[in-house]
Amino acid sequence: MISHANTVGQRMITFATFHVNVKATQSSGLTQLRKGLDSNIFDYESMIKMFFTSAKHFHPECKQVIITDQQSTFTQLPEDINFYRIELDTNQLMLSRLMAQIEFLKQCPLDQDVVLIDSDILILGNLDPIFEQEFDIAFTCLDPENKKRLKTSSEHAINGGVIFIHHTQRVRAIAFLEKVYICYQDKYMSYAAWLGDQCALLSTVGAQRFYSRTSARLYAENTQILLFDFDVYNFSPKKHISSFLSRGNNALIIHFRGKRKEFMPLYWRWYLSRQIPDHTIHYSWFFAIKTILPLLPEFIIKESEDRFKRSVRPILGKK
Repeated sequence: MISHANTVGQRMITFATFHVNVKATQSSGLTQLRKGLDSNIFDYESMIKMFFTSAKHFHPECKQVIITDQQSTFTQLPEDINFYRIELDTNQLMLSRLMAQIEFLKQCPLDQDVVLIDSDILILGNLDPIFEQEFDIAFTCLDPENKKRLKTSSEHAINGGVIFIHHTQRVRAIAFLEKVYICYQDKYMSYAAWLGDQCALLSTVGAQRFYSRTSARLYAENTQILLFDFDVYNFSPKKHISSFLSRGNNALIIHFRGKRKEFMPLYWRWYLSRQIPDHTIHYSWFFAIKTILPLLPEFIIKESEDRFKRSVRPILGKK
């Protein structure tokens, strides 16, 4: 694993997140995913603000960009956040996102490293050491244990929510993503709304090449790809109170996937609010308690079960 210190980053990094204001009536193809996407359910602007504030804390000179459509409005965000607007089809949200990311990269200044990243994320450290390595494009990937914990299909082993692009190899990275886009259109249009990007990523890399790799570095489609540890660079906590007592194994990026979004403010308060005294982000202890109370019964039951198992192991002659 790369050696990191919680120091201020010196590299010029562009953090580009993607968000559109999806309403159930606007996007028939996303009916089943409405609860995870509808802006009436989750306060996405607050999440985006927390994300960018955490990124800027460790990378004060970073550029902050929201890739979005022509219609979405944002009213609570700081003035130093930039917008890249492009026509999008919200019925094919993930396919449209990939297309928009490619177009954004084509016009992004060549002297900047880029992180294409989901908005439901907190940065907890300096990411400079990532870009001190040699690669064209880098992803995070799941090991078998994480796949089981996160209930993730083998086709989604390479995650599309965090992508690192080295500024010296932008052209190669764009060419690779264009091949992923073509693969997406050819094979996974039934998943154009959701998850198809990750299927297309694995298919373009090559499933056999990916699963038989002997190191974190592999080559596919004339591209040097680096794979980073999911638990450090894309950590998703369990939906359990014990997860909030520890932020993970040296995690530098925490991803609040799915229903974990409701716990993002709790993490902010516990791990970042003291480091980043941003008084424009308001989350009271009342909100924190309200969020965590539903988890307490499950926590108490699990702790009781674990204590019972530990107590009977010696009797059963097990270590």
